[in-house]
Amino acid sequence: MKRLQGGSAATNRIAEYNNAGGGGSNGPALHMFHDKSLQVEFAKDGHKGIIMPSFAVDLHPDDKAYMTSVAPYRIVGSKDDERETECFTPWYNQLKAYTFYGKSKCHFFSCVEYIDDDGNHPWRWDPIMDMRNEVYKMSDKLENNPLGYLIKPKGKNDITWLPRAADVMLMNVLCKPTYDKAKDKSERVRIMLLKQMAGAKLLDDLDCNSLRSAKTLVDENWPDYKLGDVTNPLRPLQFTGTKMVGDTGIEYTGIVFSDEKNKLGSDVVVREKLTKAQLSERYDLMDVENLIYIPTYEEMVDFLVQLHDIPYDLLESACADKYDGTFPQRSAVKKTVSAPERPAAGRSSGLAGKRYDRYDEEDEEDNIPGLEDDDPRQPIDDDPPSFDDDDEPEEQAQSAAQDGDDPGSASDDFVMKSLMDESINPDGLSAEDWYDWAASVGFRSLHTGQLRLFAELKKTRKK
Repeated sequence: MKRLQGGSAATNRIAEYNNAGGGGSNGPALHMFHDKSLQVEFAKDGHKGIIMPSFAVDLHPDDKAYMTSVAPYRIVGSKDDERETECFTPWYNQLKAYTFYGKSKCHFFSCVEYIDDDGNHPWRWDPIMDMRNEVYKMSDKLENNPLGYLIKPKGKNDITWLPRAADVMLMNVLCKPTYDKAKDKSERVRIMLLKQMAGAKLLDDLDCNSLRSAKTLVDENWPDYKLGDVTNPLRPLQFTGTKMVGDTGIEYTGIVFSDEKNKLGSDVVVREKLTKAQLSERYDLMDVENLIYIPTYEEMVDFLVQLHDIPYDLLESACADKYDGTFPQRSAVKKTVSAPERPAAGRSSGLAGKRYDRYDEEDEEDNIPGLEDDDPRQPIDDDPPSFDDDDEPEEQAQSAAQDGDDPGSASDDFVMKSLMDESINPDGLSAEDWYDWAASVGFRSLHTGQLRLFAELKKTRKK
């Protein structure tokens, strides 16, 4: 039985959930759960609820007492070397995920979380990360990169097709739905997702040291922590969704255990104790066989190949060597990009099989997707550099040529061979006519093989 590290064993209970949000209505979509009708709640300003406790870690799921069992929020006497506090029990699960992705605005986990039959994680990167690496290989400067718009879009309302996978936190929460159009308005156990900054803020708040003063001590069983065990079923603390501003100025919605906005435990609300019926409604957040759906690398590629806004040759060159089986073809349907029509795309020589790792946490222009509250796809800075179709910056085309065979040193054979490639020159144009065509359609319409040819022809013309 496959399980994520740190969790209890699997349960088969998947409750019905009629929340209509979360993707799939506007095109292909992946899902977070095996039951596609099950959706997550997002923290919402003013929304109140209770974090449910962990299952007992020493009970087997077949035990009759398992579904109503509980464990403290920390393991007494343990030590988390990273946080320098006692370790948390699995009342939450932290995974890498994409939220509000694409036109369908779907939510799904990265395949880096996938566990094979031997209990191993076979992938370090997923297809979206691999394509990000491929784009950066053309040029580190997105403003000079012909595919930079996939990472940093031209307009604030444009979709970020290659965001960075974000760390998200899943919790069992007793609350009413945050989705306004949800059919079931009752307060019951639901799965809440906190995005990266909100999850980190919650753990930091729970680690906050107590002053050991009778006036400030919330939980006498945990005197070293100001809030104590917020999941205690006998005296659960109520949280409130609150808009916050991070250290970098990014706005997000997190949760606080106070009725006073942005304050920590100054006015806590203790709710009535939880019933066995409520405890039995919890989801096993570590169960990847029955609850959490982790796609394979191939399943992510099969999904992405249906999205015609992502250049097919980029997807193929970045992912084909990792794909187990025949790489899927893209169906011949009308593309939905706002840029001019792209020529037929094929695999561009010189890119396949080449990789480098780029996942710098400090990369300022990359740590935006997935962190914002209202729409994690959108950058919060000023409009990114534009890629006007009538621009011809030589450095854009030449940066694309630096990763394959260097076209700058190529002979006429390179030009002739490229012009004979149907994926580069589908209409069989002469070199001069092809150059004029490429200059007229703009760089956003050219795939990487065409950009290399354009760079070579540009240098020939200057001679």
